[in-house]
Amino acid sequence: MKRTILFLILLSAISIQVSAQFRQKEGDPIDYTRIRLPREPGSHPLTYTIYSEDFMVQIPMAFKGELIRTREIGPSLLEKAVQMALDRTGTTRAQIAKWNEQVKMAKDINYSMDDFIKDLGTMTGYGDAADLIRLLGGYTQPLDVFNDKTKLDALMKELLKQSSESAGFILDYMEKLEVFLKARERDKQKWDNRIANYAAEGLAKFYKEANHCLRQIAKGEDIRWMLLVEGSVNAPVRFEGVKCVQQWTLKMQLDKMYPLDDEEAENNFFNTFQGKYYGMLEAEAVYDLSNYDSQYLVEDENSLAKASLGSNLRMMTNVYHLVCKKNGVPFNFTQKRTQAVCQYKIPVLVTLDPGKEPRNYIYGSTKYFLGEEELMGEKPQPDIDVKLQMFRKFEVDTHVNGLPNSRLQANGHEYVSGDMIYVGFYQNLDLTTSPENVFELVGTLTWKSAAFQNQNDSARVDESQFATMPNGTLQINLRESIADESTSW
Repeated sequence: MKRTILFLILLSAISIQVSAQFRQKEGDPIDYTRIRLPREPGSHPLTYTIYSEDFMVQIPMAFKGELIRTREIGPSLLEKAVQMALDRTGTTRAQIAKWNEQVKMAKDINYSMDDFIKDLGTMTGYGDAADLIRLLGGYTQPLDVFNDKTKLDALMKELLKQSSESAGFILDYMEKLEVFLKARERDKQKWDNRIANYAAEGLAKFYKEANHCLRQIAKGEDIRWMLLVEGSVNAPVRFEGVKCVQQWTLKMQLDKMYPLDDEEAENNFFNTFQGKYYGMLEAEAVYDLSNYDSQYLVEDENSLAKASLGSNLRMMTNVYHLVCKKNGVPFNFTQKRTQAVCQYKIPVLVTLDPGKEPRNYIYGSTKYFLGEEELMGEKPQPDIDVKLQMFRKFEVDTHVNGLPNSRLQANGHEYVSGDMIYVGFYQNLDLTTSPENVFELVGTLTWKSAAFQNQNDSARVDESQFATMPNGTLQINLRESIADESTSW
């Protein structure tokens, strides 16, 4: 039975997954993402919610998903449905490929009333909108901008013979010619859009029929239960006190496990969603810290406290930045976009239990495997990868105002390479002056160099601030059905 094969797949290597979205075949013009698994009665929407914390406030990030009651559909059955749809619509794969190319021709034509008024003014010689309106109202007469010379070549030759006094007329002619060319391009694009629209209608008709055929021929196959979650959500996140953005993209596909030790559950395997679902949660979290980059340098001494929330290098960078700003000396600062990307592949087991009493909503009991706990004698392993992108440096090499024999040197850097972060800082002040003046300089500029010694360190990147686990709650809405509207079931 196919149920046995399903059970073996689920308990073998977790990387083996049958996609809820049919795999694309290389070289095949058919877009298999537009062919959906059948949704039979018993299919319901669900929500998977993970949480991010901002100043002790829990911010929910909700992803839409489905509890799907479908059928076991293999490659041969899928191809049979495709062939049926091609035959019923009188289409071929070559025609599908042609339609795909024609759809790409479609473009928006952005031509506003303002553009029309401008072009009309160019053609009539009335550049001002008010003058043009008076012209259209019959208060003046249009300029006679055309003559008997209709041959473009002849006209251009004569124009080129004109003296510099005719330069304005030549430019005026070229502007009018450009209006015609743009109008021609718009007409061509309109035709292309008509062709693209026809192609899109042909594709839509084919995929509608392909989905219908698949539902028809799959109804004799074994029932398959699935949990599917997929989507992308943005949420705020703080980095060293600065509000930034995190974007989560998540996909989770879990298949119902066939029970071997529960006779009652075996008998009800196909008839109810109740049971255990196992598969992989794949997620990517991108932390866009560009807002932090834009606020890395503070504007005045009163804002130094904000800089102190970060690393010692940020503090010293800003101290020197303000020193140079106050004294009008060069301050060289370079940074690249700061970003963290976290990728997760986590084995997940979800248990669905509707309970004894009818409910509108049920919650799944979720278990994440991090390499320590066993499932059927094996320890499913997660794969978590965190990459931090960071680069910034500053450099000062100048003299102190009023002290021509002095030399102020300082530089610092902070960057990530692999899983290591490298931080370096150097400062040197060489001047010929009295101790009183040195004290005045340091006090006036809030120079705190004594607290920051020259350094050149490296350490492993602290991933904990980014490696937030995508643990969440799974809620199924039993009040709403997402079953396909078809009488073929």
